[in-house]
Amino acid sequence: MSELSIGQVWRSRYLIESILGKGGMGIVYGAIDQEKGYRRCAIKLLLRHRIERQHYRRRLMIEMEVMQRLKHENIVQIYEFNKGEEEKDTPYIVMERLDGETLGDLIKRVPNIPISKGIHLIQQALSALTYAHAQGIIHRDLKPDNLFICHPESGGTLLKVLDFGVAKDLTSNASLTASLDFPMIGTLHYMAPEQIRNQQATPRCDLYAIGVILYQMISGYPPFAMSNLEIPTELTVLPASLRLTWLHVNTP
Repeated sequence: MSELSIGQVWRSRYLIESILGKGGMGIVYGAIDQEKGYRRCAIKLLLRHRIERQHYRRRLMIEMEVMQRLKHENIVQIYEFNKGEEEKDTPYIVMERLDGETLGDLIKRVPNIPISKGIHLIQQALSALTYAHAQGIIHRDLKPDNLFICHPESGGTLLKVLDFGVAKDLTSNASLTASLDFPMIGTLHYMAPEQIRNQQATPRCDLYAIGVILYQMISGYPPFAMSNLEIPTELTVLPASLRLTWLHVNTP
């Protein structure tokens, strides 16, 4: 069982308070850890119909393995995890609970973010990536929805990098990819040309995505999303996603 009820005490420890988010792979609950001084936390579980799919279990396991190694103020921190190796045991991650909004939500509210604020947020993302890359970890799916903006009680704005489910670990052959079934990993608007070509991922893939994100923060939309650039006539009949990949790979 992966779906929980509000008010339920899960695993005789976590009081489920709310649903913080739900996607195609999993669901994130807001909870109180009654064994840790009633600490607020977030619990990430696979959806019931995803638990038996090895691809999704593998993604969650990679996220567990990567996050326990990354201790940085601009990366969401993990408290506890369970790989679900026992039969009928649900894999899960317990992590710090963040208050605020994703950069994606901010862009929807404020389509043209002031350059000074954009640079301030991107600098924090780059600090996290500098640290992660030094540990041999490449995120591979950076996008506005995976950058979370918090407002700590101490003041200011704190950005956190989320979701390392398709990260690549350059130090280990055990976590090379989340799935062999999906050779192209990432989100099209933010993918570097070498990712689109399914070439070797390097830290530069993350830096390309950060450049695209900064462009979107300032302009209101990512490059090529509203492009009038010419493409070969034979490509105009292709789906928009394929035209987008062509532009990323071929446009200077």
